[in-house]
Amino acid sequence: MKKITPQKMLAPSQRLLAYLNALPEADRDKFAKRCGTSVGYIRKTISTNQLFGEMLVVRIERETLGLVTVRELRPDVADELERAGYVRPISAFKAFFAHEEVTA
Repeated sequence: MKKITPQKMLAPSQRLLAYLNALPEADRDKFAKRCGTSVGYIRKTISTNQLFGEMLVVRIERETLGLVTVRELRPDVADELERAGYVRPISAFKAFFAHEEVTA
C-alpha cells in the first residue's frame, strides 16, 4: 500500500481519493464492491463534487476502518446517526496501537 497523505492536508473527498489511490490496483475494485459501489462511481462523485448516499458513507467509514468518516463526507448524516445511537468503527490507527499494546 502506498503512503497516504496526512489527513489534515486534504479535503474529505480528496482523503477518500487518496485512500483509494493508495490501495494496490487489484484491491480498489474489492474495496468498492465491499462498499456496494464501483471505483468509477466513487471517482465520478468526487470529481463532480456530488454527495455520496447515506448508506454508502457508512460503508466507506467501515471499510476504511475510520480513516475516512461519515462526518467528513456527510456531516448531516453523521448528526442523524449520532442521534440514533450509531457507533463508529475503531480507527485503523487505534486498532494498530491497541494491537501493539496487547502483544507488547
